[in-house]
Amino acid sequence: MGRKAQSIKILNKDIRKLVEENLHLVEAVVRRIAPNLPPSVAREEIVSEGIMGLIEAAQKFDKKRGIKFEKWAEIRIRGAIIDYLRKNDIISRPSRILMKQIASTVRDLENKLGREPTDEEIAKELGITLEEYHIELEKISYLASLSLDEVIFDPTSSEGKRLYEMISDETLKDPFKYAEISDLRQIIESALEKLDEKEKEVIKMYYLDGFHMKEISKKLRVSESRISQIHSKALLKLRSYLEEKISQSVR
Repeated sequence: MGRKAQSIKILNKDIRKLVEENLHLVEAVVRRIAPNLPPSVAREEIVSEGIMGLIEAAQKFDKKRGIKFEKWAEIRIRGAIIDYLRKNDIISRPSRILMKQIASTVRDLENKLGREPTDEEIAKELGITLEEYHIELEKISYLASLSLDEVIFDPTSSEGKRLYEMISDETLKDPFKYAEISDLRQIIESALEKLDEKEKEVIKMYYLDGFHMKEISKKLRVSESRISQIHSKALLKLRSYLEEKISQSVR
């Protein structure tokens, strides 16, 4: 907590006030991320990283863009925590391999069948039971979410923009900034169209509306574990499609 207190103390009065009034945003983001992390990750550490993200958000916030500070700050808090987890290689190699296997299997089956494969078909192709497949989806829920937050660079620009920002930023008005990311935005919109209606609904409610998994499960009247499975599968599909499209655009 020393790092947090010291960092807040050296800020100018207005920024310090903005940070102190919005510390609850850090707690909200940590509450969503923490349950999916391994026991080895200290909660205090990700809280500290989140606060650093909040400070950066306060320093760079521009009211003229017409974006609410809460949304702006949440993106940067989450990004700071994700960067910390990535740098410290929190997710195991087997989990990363499994994530790629599932994404590849879903894509191959879609090409082969010409439609969205069922969970049963995916499990069979992977050589595991349906129950095992659902368990694996829940296990990689956090890793799939981490993938959505990775920085993807627009081939036409030297600046990176988080995929999470691209989906969330509905109020981008600067024509020059919009031109820089327009190709990437089109790719992301195309990727979202690859999802079925239930997957789109979960992604929208989780990332745009800010609902927790438990709240989504109540609204959609399915179990929280099922929401986690849908969330993971949707993000794996998005990641796979985006990697392919962005790779093609760079060539």
